Amino acid sequence: MTGKVLESNLTVKVDLSYRQNVSVIRRISDGISIPTAGTDIITLRSSADYALTPNIFFRLFYDSIKAMPRSS
Repeated sequence: MTGKVLESNLTVKVDLSYRQNVSVIRRISDGISIPTAGTDIITLRSSADYALTPNIFFRLFYDSIKAMPRSS
């Protein structure tokens, strides 16, 4: 009995993002801008896909979100 070798590619995807949210109070009469609050957000999303058979796929994924608050 001989088996058929499945030739499949491993597909890896990684997404990394950084976002900075800042709330600002502005005094137009004095020309002053004061940051009052905000958040730095780092997001990491990754996945790996592999075909075990023509009809069965294996997917491994990892999602992480880190929020770091800011204050004045």
